[in-house]
Amino acid sequence: MIQRKQTIFLVLAIIALLACMVSPVMSLTPNGMGADDVVYNLWIVDGSNATMSYKVWPMFCSLLIATAVGFIAIFKYKNRKLQMKMCFLCNLMIVIWVILYVLYGMVILPKDSEMNFSLAACLPVVAAFFFMLARKGIRDDERLVRAADRIR
Repeated sequence: MIQRKQTIFLVLAIIALLACMVSPVMSLTPNGMGADDVVYNLWIVDGSNATMSYKVWPMFCSLLIATAVGFIAIFKYKNRKLQMKMCFLCNLMIVIWVILYVLYGMVILPKDSEMNFSLAACLPVVAAFFFMLARKGIRDDERLVRAADRIR
């Protein structure tokens, strides 16, 4: 049913992912003089000349896929096995986002700057936790239905 507790967890996860998509996830402070570069999930805003670079678009795509799959999972309540697989896929996309975040922060972005984390970078981890709770609720419902079928 759509009003179950796992639906609430899925909605909270989607809200966390949407908030992360529109918030800055890190800033790059140059060691010398210069303005900070602000990194969003889709672009990097250069602080010195206010231009945008789209180097980090794969981070946005992974969150976008996780959000879309999570939203579709809300309405797949009649097919609990598929819903559990969708929650697993969302968690996989969040793991890919974390790997990309570390990769961009440590390897690809400029070496002569200091990386400062943002609070929004923690939101995908919170969303992954909510997806795990939703998956557990879906699995418990599946066990309950199987137990009720055995009694008949």
